[in-house]
Amino acid sequence: MEEDYVADSAADAGGSNTTTPPQQNNADNFSSPPPKDTAAPSAPGSVASECDACFSLRHDDLADFRFFLHDPQQLQTDEDLHAIQVTDIPFFIKKNDVTALFKKYGNIQSCCLHTHTNAKVQQARIVYDDASSIQHFIDKQWAIYCYSTCLHIMPCSLTLDQKKSRREFVAVLSQLPPNIIDVHLAPLVREIGAMAVNISILINLKDGPTSLLNHNK
Repeated sequence: MEEDYVADSAADAGGSNTTTPPQQNNADNFSSPPPKDTAAPSAPGSVASECDACFSLRHDDLADFRFFLHDPQQLQTDEDLHAIQVTDIPFFIKKNDVTALFKKYGNIQSCCLHTHTNAKVQQARIVYDDASSIQHFIDKQWAIYCYSTCLHIMPCSLTLDQKKSRREFVAVLSQLPPNIIDVHLAPLVREIGAMAVNISILINLKDGPTSLLNHNK
């Protein structure tokens, strides 16, 4: 903007006596173009020869290398071999509580709590880094107490028939006293050899709380 203002002032005052300074050569206002690359381009044949030479090299360390199609379902199935599903978790029990309770059985890779729509309890999926960590829940233990609540454990590696068999033998206790909780029935569970207990909050009976005892036979 400053250059335009000075030029306009000189034009207004000058008339014909104003001498115009010689203009510089326009070529001086531009930098010289970069030198052209005089190197001859590689011939197509030489490039092809280099590629052929590269492919012909032996890579013994990659002899067993194979590609597989990405299959999320298969990945999920493989993860099930060292994962468990924990159910009947009250909402006052948090993720840190669940992790602290189950980490004594092995190194936990992930722990995710989720809730189905309109559900009154939570579920958790716990993935260990080794399949041996869940073997205890396959052979011996079906449940665990957390804050006086019995949490049910289902190994994800079990077949549908095996999962169904864990619900096949169930004893129902009715007319229980008010305010009873799962841990109050722990002595009875040990005495009769039950695998799990649950004070149902889904069955409303006027006679009192109802308990479900799971047996393995």
